Amino acid sequence: MRLRMVTVAATAALALLATAGPAFAGTGSAAPPGPAARVVPLTLPHVDRPTSIRAASVSPHATSDCGSVRARLHDYAARGQRAVACVSTVPATADQRSAARLAPGAVPHSADFCSTIDNGDWALNRTEACSQGHNIYESIIDPETGEIVGTATLSVAQDILLQTSSGLFTENDTIVWLTATGVATAARTLTFTGSCSDNCSATVGTRTAPIALGQTVSAAFVYDDEPGTRVETTGITNTFFWTVPPGVIPEGRVSWSGPGTIRCDGQLANQNAGCVFPEFSPVLRLSLSIQGAGAANVAVGESFLPDGFGSAQPLHREADDDTVTSNRNAICNDGTFFPTTFVSNDSCDEYAFASSQESGASFGLTGLSCAEAVPFQANGQWVVQFFSYVGNERCLRGHVPLDQNQAVGSVLGTLVRTDRILDGDGYYVSIAP
Repeated sequence: MRLRMVTVAATAALALLATAGPAFAGTGSAAPPGPAARVVPLTLPHVDRPTSIRAASVSPHATSDCGSVRARLHDYAARGQRAVACVSTVPATADQRSAARLAPGAVPHSADFCSTIDNGDWALNRTEACSQGHNIYESIIDPETGEIVGTATLSVAQDILLQTSSGLFTENDTIVWLTATGVATAARTLTFTGSCSDNCSATVGTRTAPIALGQTVSAAFVYDDEPGTRVETTGITNTFFWTVPPGVIPEGRVSWSGPGTIRCDGQLANQNAGCVFPEFSPVLRLSLSIQGAGAANVAVGESFLPDGFGSAQPLHREADDDTVTSNRNAICNDGTFFPTTFVSNDSCDEYAFASSQESGASFGLTGLSCAEAVPFQANGQWVVQFFSYVGNERCLRGHVPLDQNQAVGSVLGTLVRTDRILDGDGYYVSIAP
C-alpha cells in the first residue's frame, strides 16, 4: 500500500507542484524540484489513544469473611452469643444484590473518565486514578438458627491524584451507606485507613466518622514519597471496618490495594521529584499549524515506515545523552545527507527520534539506509516528495527548516518533564492539522 501511494498519478503531482509557488505558508521553504511521480499527498496518521485506561480491579479481601463465620456458628452459640456480624465483598441477599446495581454513579468523582467504570475497577491516566462500585456487604447472623437478621451495603469510590513535581500525592475517598435491613439499620462509626509501601508514608493514616443509613462520609489522605535522585515504586492499601449494633459480635474487616504501581523519581535534571502511574503511556501532540514541516515529517515517518513507531506501537525514550548523540550521528551525520537550497535553513530531521530507542541506529542502520523526503505545502495541502523510498526502510531523514525541527524537540522535552518520561518509558505521537 505504501509503495502504491508513492507512484500516484503524475498529473496530480504535477498540478500540486505547479501551484506550489516559491514558498509554502508558515515554513519559508520553496517546493523542491524532482520527479513528479515521487510527490504524494500527506495523510495524517490516525493515532486514537485513550485518555485513560482500565487498570486492575480492586480485589478486596475480608480478613474473616461470612463463609468462615458460618463455619463457626456452633461455637458462637455455645458461648451464648446472640448475633455475629461478618463482612464480605460478595452480596449474600437479594437486597444486597439490588444495592450493588445502585452503586455505580452514586459517588461523585473529580475526573470525567471515572463515570464509565464500576465493579471496583480502576481507571487511570498518567497522574490520576479512580474506582467506583467497590461494595462492602455486612450480614448479621443468628448463630442459633443461621438466619440473616440484618444486612447493610456500602459503596466506596476513590480518587488518587499524583503530582509530577512533588512526592506528595493525595487520596480522596467517599463512602455511601446505600441500604440496610433488620438490626443492621443502627447508626455506626466507621474507620477508614490508608497506607503506602516502601519509603512512602501517610501523613494521617486513619479517619473515623459517624455514619447513618443514607449518609455519605468523605475521607482524605496525603502520602509522602521523597525518592531523592532514585526511582522508587509504591502502592496504596486501604482498610475498612465499623462498629456494630449493641449485642452483636464483630468479625473481620475489608482491605484492598490501589491501582498497581505508583512511581516516584528524582531522575529529571533541574526538576523536583514527582510521581506518575507508569502503566499509562502519554501522547506527544504536534500540529502542522505550529511545528510545520517538523510535525509533517513525523507524519511521514508514521505513515510510510513499516513499524508504525509512534502510532501503531509506542516510541520509548532513550535517556543516555551519549547514545542519543551516537544515534544522531549515525543517521544524520554519516556524510550522506546534503542540505537542499529549496528548504530554508535546511536540517536533517530523523524519525524515529534520535532520543528514542527506535532510532534507526538502534537497528544498526546509517542514514544511507533511511528513506529521505521533503514535506512541504502545495496549494494549501501538505505533500511529501521522496528523494529515496522503497517501502521497507525502518528510518527516515526529512529535510526540515531548523526552527521547525527544533520546535518538535522542544515539545518533546516539555512532555518528558510534565509526564516524567524516564528511560525506556513508552509514548505515542499524534499530529493535528
